[in-house]
Amino acid sequence: MTVRSDVDLTDSTISDALLEKLKMSLGQQGITDLNLSWRTDSSGLAFQLPLINGSLTWYEAQSFCTLKYTDLATVNNMSDKNDLVNTLGSHVTYSWIGLRRGNTHRWMWSDGRGPAHYTRWNVGEPNTNKGSEPCGEMTVGGTWNDIPCRYGRDFACYESRTGALKSKILVETAMNWSDAHSYCRKHHTDLLSVRNQAENQEVQSMVPEGKLAWIGLFQDSWKWSDGSYSSFRYLSQEQPVLGEGPNCAHVYDRKWNKKTFVRISADFDMSDPAVQQQIVSQLEAKMRNMGITDFKINWKMSGQQKQPKQPPIEFTC
Repeated sequence: MTVRSDVDLTDSTISDALLEKLKMSLGQQGITDLNLSWRTDSSGLAFQLPLINGSLTWYEAQSFCTLKYTDLATVNNMSDKNDLVNTLGSHVTYSWIGLRRGNTHRWMWSDGRGPAHYTRWNVGEPNTNKGSEPCGEMTVGGTWNDIPCRYGRDFACYESRTGALKSKILVETAMNWSDAHSYCRKHHTDLLSVRNQAENQEVQSMVPEGKLAWIGLFQDSWKWSDGSYSSFRYLSQEQPVLGEGPNCAHVYDRKWNKKTFVRISADFDMSDPAVQQQIVSQLEAKMRNMGITDFKINWKMSGQQKQPKQPPIEFTC
């Protein structure tokens, strides 16, 4: 939620008083188990990320946030990510964010700039090869190619702390796309995004002749529930790119992971362990037949039926 005002919202006296009024208002609506925090940007506008404690599905959490606030939390950059981590604190195990899988695959920039409007694909590229080539490299001649993210390549980072490109750095150490991405974020700002032909030619001139290099180009179909075009991702090493499979994202151990829910309704007793095991076995077999092997299935019973113990999934609006 965004608060706009003519008064100085950076004044802690004003912001704290406003926060107390907000908590009181939410308490009158029956919302008492929450944590509110402020973030102020350079223009003086103040924001807060409310943390709601509860055990809801992604769709239930998203409906709650749109009813009571604006939407589930959207993360546009590292600053937003750090604010989210601070809001969650060390006691939160899982938390929904507003990221879910859509139907359209798009080529995006890893620093959050959104879809790649300028492209310089080689002839016949991208061919995607059924989704197995979701990362982009710069090839000989400055053209681009899509390949599997596991390949080792040199890579181009950029350094910027104010939003404008200040410097470009070529790292001549072969890494896979995920490791290169992590390196750039740790030591600089991010993998390099290319916005026009002039920038593409500049990057081309940096890469030694005959060499290939990663740029910050990746493909996925994930989107933010509030309609934001941000392509920022902060993923676990096990999921360097959000591809197919589970259709909602949550924060776990300060990294993002995928999770999906399947609703099953039946006239027979779904709390029967034998019935549950039979359904789980069928789901596991189906997923393995689809080539999905890294997964775990848990039950969550609705209504008045008993639920197995599991960490509650909280969410940020």
